Amino acid sequence: MACRQIQTVGRNRIIEDPIFEAARQTLNQAIEDYKRMQCNLGLPVNLWTINMSQALSTVGTYQIQQMQQQSPFAGPLSVKMVEDTMTFRPDCFVIIMDVQGFRPEDISITLRCNIVEISAERHIQDLNTAQCFSFHRRYALPQNIRTDALESNLSCDGVLVLSAPWVT
Repeated sequence: MACRQIQTVGRNRIIEDPIFEAARQTLNQAIEDYKRMQCNLGLPVNLWTINMSQALSTVGTYQIQQMQQQSPFAGPLSVKMVEDTMTFRPDCFVIIMDVQGFRPEDISITLRCNIVEISAERHIQDLNTAQCFSFHRRYALPQNIRTDALESNLSCDGVLVLSAPWVT
């Protein structure tokens, strides 16, 4: 039962960096789905987003608004729920996560027996306050991926992409 740490590499913006091509395709599909949802809900066309950064922000705002409408605890105790995306591409398996506010050195990724654990913790302190932000997620990976080639890349705008090629 070997355990292996995966290092996260800090990269450029998701829109520019070629390493994020698969993630861009997945997110562009999510943007198109979001636009169709807006149209189906009768929202004005001028609310449609122009680029991926605006789309990510708009989707995040929409998720928070939906949660606040549904939650009896909307307020300081409410939690933003984010859906991670798992994609089975012809050449690789990809997990895309929104981890805005964390740096590569804040993120810990451990692989053990086809289970990947992603966690992060960041402490911010000034003269009057101290804050701690953290998350922990665990995913079972498909059996037919090359776990020895699992990579983790973090865009400067907070998108974490884990990817591994299929066994050939």
